Amino acid sequence: MRFDRLVNGLSGLTLLVSIGAVGCGGAEDTGGGRSTVGGFAGGFAPRPTSPIGAGTAGNTGLVPTGVAGGGAIKPPTAPTTTPPPGALPPGAVNVPGVPCDVAAVVSEACTTCHANPVKYQAPMPLMAHADFMAVAKTDPTKKVFQVIPPRINATDIKIKMPPASGTQLTAANLKVFNDWLAAGAQAVTPSCAIIAKGGAVPPTTMPPTGGAVPPTGAPTGAPGMPSGMGGAGPNKIEYNDPLMKCYEFRAHAQGDKKAPYSVSTTPDQYTNFIFTAPWQGMMYSRSYRILDGNADVIHHWLLYKNSAAAAESIQPSIGAHPDGELVHGWAPGGSNLYMDIDVGIEMPSSVAYTLETHHNNKTGSAKPDNSGVEVCVTPTVPKNIASLSWLGTDAIAGTTASGVCAPTSNQPIHILGVTPHMHTKGIRMTAEITRAGGKKEMFHDAPFDFALQHTYTESTILMPGDSIKTTCTFNAPANFGEGTNDEMCYLFTLYYPKLSLTNGNPVATLIHGNNTCLQ
Repeated sequence: MRFDRLVNGLSGLTLLVSIGAVGCGGAEDTGGGRSTVGGFAGGFAPRPTSPIGAGTAGNTGLVPTGVAGGGAIKPPTAPTTTPPPGALPPGAVNVPGVPCDVAAVVSEACTTCHANPVKYQAPMPLMAHADFMAVAKTDPTKKVFQVIPPRINATDIKIKMPPASGTQLTAANLKVFNDWLAAGAQAVTPSCAIIAKGGAVPPTTMPPTGGAVPPTGAPTGAPGMPSGMGGAGPNKIEYNDPLMKCYEFRAHAQGDKKAPYSVSTTPDQYTNFIFTAPWQGMMYSRSYRILDGNADVIHHWLLYKNSAAAAESIQPSIGAHPDGELVHGWAPGGSNLYMDIDVGIEMPSSVAYTLETHHNNKTGSAKPDNSGVEVCVTPTVPKNIASLSWLGTDAIAGTTASGVCAPTSNQPIHILGVTPHMHTKGIRMTAEITRAGGKKEMFHDAPFDFALQHTYTESTILMPGDSIKTTCTFNAPANFGEGTNDEMCYLFTLYYPKLSLTNGNPVATLIHGNNTCLQ
């Protein structure tokens, strides 16, 4: 029996094991295309006034592959006719296909779901010119390119694509896409490949610079640029630290870490994979890189730093981690995390680490999965030691819910990023700071879309005596619970100094661990 069913009268008895469905609605999927997968951290975005999309989950080393997430797309100014020999724009080929500027837009905004094969119940891929010319599944009298405009131009967040809280196209990029679709989505020469997020990108296929300018507030550590200071984001950072090493924590078979875990058909199966630290002494994490597994059965995973040593084992999860501290998580749309060179999370070898997975296998037979995370650590001590805390509330009854975080710390707290989390009734989340003198400042105010939950980058300092009020709005009366039809109200917050954004709530500590500031 789950832990949350053993304790009466307590709210919020699960960490994020109660996350409900996160899905990707297709551009032609008028029903919204929801799937039954859970979500934690999606792609990083700048502040809510200009949300952008999910970061890229790379495949090799510390370098995220695929079109880099974060920031506005910079469409190339590729010609639509054959240029003189040797004058092809970077990444272009001399064959008919998708124009390079359109390929850049689609790569960034659409391929989290519309890859090939598709993910998260998207109805069709958008990876080649032929995909746009295919017959639309929702309206066989039309082609795919003809059913896309109503979705990308929608103002209704229930049907808008990309989702309202996801990768928002700039006006320039929306015009590029609309103009091409309106003209019949014609193939042109030269053309560029559409690159799926998380897919390998040959060096010559990265879109050339030019076009739309990224808005301010984009994640730090942009590809090819020196890392910033005091921040975090999804993009590549060249640490140049010879002492840094990377280790994998994956779902695996009993007694064999190289073999995948066999996921049964038990609905909503939660499992703890407990690891001893593969390093010695105190280390500091620099990055967390997503390791893809079986998308058909994995819903989310959470990585905890435990408070004590433990033998390696595989155990059913009861949904509570009073002895754990959440350090990173993933759900569909989730991204890598790269912290600036002066920021890190303590990762000692004296404690165990738990990868908690949520599987929901509806295929009818056992399936393998080896989802997980690569953690890169160094003994080099960073200037700023960070933590991840829970803000919001476990008390939900009605169409709104609020929780005030009044940290007990007497030092400034630097907030680097926030990840809103609700379920299918959630439509908006705000976070308002009340300064010690009474002045109020809204530092997060954005629509919430269950289909794409992501992290917003932040650069906010909370001073002693300040508090944060998190408010969740639902489109129908809601109550707390772990199911998709129940609700949650959490604002996961990355910050430093470590464990300073906490209030000692005893019930929340019992369930979520000591890194909470819940009301």
